[in-house]
Amino acid sequence: MAKDKYNTLDIFPRSGDWFGNLRKFLKTVDGAGPEIEHIEEIYDSHADEFSFESISLRRLESMNVVKIEDENEIHLTSRGHEIIQGSEEATVRALCEAFIGFYDTMAVLDAAPVKVGVLRNYLIQVYEIDWTTNTQSKKRIDWLRNLGLAKLEASKQTYHLTAEGQEIYNRISKDFGKPPVAELFISDRASSEGAGVGSDSIVDTAGDAAEETLTAGGNDHGVGADADVKRPEIVQEGEPRVYSYKVSESNNTVDRYQRSVEVDIDTDNVGSMPTDELKGNKLRVWGVSEEEFRELENLTRGDILCFFKQDRLDKIAVVLMYHDIDVPVLANDWAILFEEVYEPSIGADRIQKYSDVSNHPLNSWVEYDRSRIKEEFGSLDSFFDEATGELEYDYWDVENWDLTPDIAAKLSRQLERKGQVIIYGPPGTGKTFHAERFARWWTGKQEKTAPTQFQTESVTFHPTYSYEDFVEGYTIVNGENNDTRGGATSDTSEGNPKAQSPYGLDSGIFREFCEHAESVEDETPASGVSPRFLFLIDELNRGNVPQIFGENITIIEKDKRGIERPLSHSGDSFSIPPNVYVIATMNTADQSISRLDAAIRRRFAAVHAPPNYDILYRVNDKAYPGSRNQALEIVQGGNEVDALERLMAASVLALEAINSLLVEIPSLSKGKRIGHAYLLPEAWRPGDKSTTTSERALTDVWQYDILPLLEEYFFDDVEALERHLFDGQAEFIDTASKDIRHLEPDLLRENLERFVQSHSDVLPIDSEIE
Repeated sequence: MAKDKYNTLDIFPRSGDWFGNLRKFLKTVDGAGPEIEHIEEIYDSHADEFSFESISLRRLESMNVVKIEDENEIHLTSRGHEIIQGSEEATVRALCEAFIGFYDTMAVLDAAPVKVGVLRNYLIQVYEIDWTTNTQSKKRIDWLRNLGLAKLEASKQTYHLTAEGQEIYNRISKDFGKPPVAELFISDRASSEGAGVGSDSIVDTAGDAAEETLTAGGNDHGVGADADVKRPEIVQEGEPRVYSYKVSESNNTVDRYQRSVEVDIDTDNVGSMPTDELKGNKLRVWGVSEEEFRELENLTRGDILCFFKQDRLDKIAVVLMYHDIDVPVLANDWAILFEEVYEPSIGADRIQKYSDVSNHPLNSWVEYDRSRIKEEFGSLDSFFDEATGELEYDYWDVENWDLTPDIAAKLSRQLERKGQVIIYGPPGTGKTFHAERFARWWTGKQEKTAPTQFQTESVTFHPTYSYEDFVEGYTIVNGENNDTRGGATSDTSEGNPKAQSPYGLDSGIFREFCEHAESVEDETPASGVSPRFLFLIDELNRGNVPQIFGENITIIEKDKRGIERPLSHSGDSFSIPPNVYVIATMNTADQSISRLDAAIRRRFAAVHAPPNYDILYRVNDKAYPGSRNQALEIVQGGNEVDALERLMAASVLALEAINSLLVEIPSLSKGKRIGHAYLLPEAWRPGDKSTTTSERALTDVWQYDILPLLEEYFFDDVEALERHLFDGQAEFIDTASKDIRHLEPDLLRENLERFVQSHSDVLPIDSEIE
């Protein structure tokens, strides 16, 4: 089981004695071997002793605490028996092995007292985890506190390991080795396994830009003040501010609120956007007047807005950005774009006590006192966790960005693992589209970055693209050789023997991109996470890749990031920083990925992008069928369906059938399949969307795109094309001229329907439909 499925600790999320409840539950299954379906009976039979909200047997199995036999019987493992006997160490080992960030939590608490928010920042640096709040970090600490291995210093709201926790951590370290988070600390600490070096300085700071340096200090489980310990700086980038707005029922304010804050707005209905990079399909926004804009001019990403309707707290929103966009429903020049919108889980009376206003004014903003909020909750993160309920809207939801969740997850994981990825597949499978959308989504969704300044760059390789374009080389520099690196001089210019040559040494696009990313990384405080920079290479295999990369093919490896090497032309030292990632696309109709240069292939993870027919069945367009079964029903007897729907149903099934046949031809195989993008609306839907025009446009896709591509695959041997694919079931080739026939929509539909019906056996369709 993959660890990334177990990055939460919700086995007993509401119980105060998690360890005790876990032991009690394990005792109920000890020796009994109950079947999974009887677990609820066990819950009910022990309801008087203790209550479970939920328990995941898969999680317990991943912790090697229980074992589920083939007959679905549950038995305890040896570790489960140790936990029953009260072994805290066995529990900790199980949690460390199964839950992301648990072992690292102990390492941070071992280093010094820490607040939950800072712990979360450390864990996010090490793992690709989407923890937008402190809840998950606090659960890890709470498990340790429950086991008696960590404790809270109430005066500073900081946590650290107890002496017993320190001993268990040291023993586990001998078996597991130091966790990844330990690399974030400078290792001048005492090397003794039993020494826990502490500091009072790993804490959340109160100011907007407060900065604290970790220095040596004493605590109740560590080395004294004279220990010479160096630590990275912890900088609080600035805390979010908290505002509220009370919506009046006059001047259509409530109506505007209900049509913007409470519901999604299609981006297509927005007249202008601050940048073309913002590609989310749905927005939640709120408009403000010019006077309000001046009042809120310092509003930034991450600020929290609470909206009241009458005297009820109705929504809590997180600010994404603040810009002059044209949203007709708002009738305002300026709008606040939201990153997230939540249902509240606290009442208006509770939140109002943090302001100096007894009665909230209508259609006005009130700012809350953050120090009073933190006095009660310990931190603004803790306040946010308790104040927010169900998440209604998330701007960065992958579906809001037209991204396939599976592809997005694969790309995220492989980029973190290797640093660079090739998306490869046949034409028309959305490789470039996914790469561009993913780049904007992956870089934009990072906290504490400006979402309108995406850290991306792109280039297309082609046969004449060179090292000089990509890294550095001599080129004409505006005719004046004003490059800062200097250029060649010439003694031959008549009348001016020292005149400069028009040629100078110029940086290529990749070098400039890396140097910019490195400068941003250098400016990032030690407590923060450097923004990710993503470089896109389209059509990788169309260029001479070894020549274009040159010596940089060595330092692009993940474990060699940051290592400097001299460049070929200038001799300057150059490195690829760790915060630079690369995505390349590759069309397998041109070249198999196995034929790519071995050094390049080894350094890139490869993510396959095959045709995805399910996308065609999810298109929000009446012309498209909702499933394969529905498509086949239309093809087999769709006289009552209009002509365009019949043609589309036949098209999507024919495309899948053709691809199934291509895979079986040894000289072609899967790399020569035809992608689903050929049949997406943007490939054929005309602006007027009339049925007659649409039929003609869809027919043109077959006439001028798909069939010529198939003809090319068979090396212009149309007889082989007929024999291997159509075999008399579809008449697309003129027998006399050996050319592709001119097709009218009705003729194309008849041919495709006949072809689909004769090849329905290669389609994954329910037998009763067939």
